[in-house]
Amino acid sequence: MATERTKDEQGQEVLVEEEVTGEVEGTEEEVEKLEMTKDELEAMLQKEADRRVAQAIKKREAEHKKELETRTAEARKEAEELAKLSEAERAKVEKERDEIKLSKEREQFEKERGEFERERLKLQAEKELAIRKLPTEFAGYILGDDADDTFERITVLEEQWQKALEAEIDERLKSKIPKLGTKNKKAHFTREQVAGMSQVEVAANLAEIEESMKSW
Repeated sequence: MATERTKDEQGQEVLVEEEVTGEVEGTEEEVEKLEMTKDELEAMLQKEADRRVAQAIKKREAEHKKELETRTAEARKEAEELAKLSEAERAKVEKERDEIKLSKEREQFEKERGEFERERLKLQAEKELAIRKLPTEFAGYILGDDADDTFERITVLEEQWQKALEAEIDERLKSKIPKLGTKNKKAHFTREQVAGMSQVEVAANLAEIEESMKSW
C-alpha cells in the first residue's frame, strides 16, 4: 500500500491509499532471479571469467597491433631519410646507429653481469653466515664490493654478534635462571622458564633444557 496526498472538490487535502503492485512484482522477479542452482552459478561465473579473459586478450592484441604499426612507421621513416642521403652520409648514419645499438647492448650486458655477480656473492655470504651460525638474513646487508670485503664484514658482524649474545645471556641468566646450589650441579628449568627464553638462551642451555624436560 502507498499513501498519496490529493485534494477533494472543496480544495481540502485528503490522504489516498493505493495498492502498489509493480514494485512487489519486481521484487519477486529479483528473488526468483537470485534463486539458482550451484551448476547455474558456476556457469555464470565461468561465463564472466571467459568474458574478462577475452576482453584482456583483445586489449593486448590491440596494443600489440598499435606497437607494431608504430615500429613499422618509424622504420619506413628512417628508410626514407636514408634514401635522401648520399652513400657516404648513409654509411655514416648507419655506423652511428650501430655504435649506439652496440653501446646499449654493452650496458645491458654489464648490468646483467653485475646483478649475477651480486647474487652469487650473496649466496656465498649466506653460506658463510650459516657456517659461522649467524642469521643468513644478514647476507643482503653486509655485502661488500667483492668476496674479500664481504668476508671481512662477516667477521666484524660475528664479533659484534658474539658480544651481544654473551651480554644477552648474562642479563637473562641474572633475571630468570635460578641460582645453583653447587657449581657441579646442573641447572633445572621449568616449562615456564624455557618458554620465556630467547633462541639464543635455548641454544646455550640446550643440554640442561633437554634433561629438565624429562621431569615435566
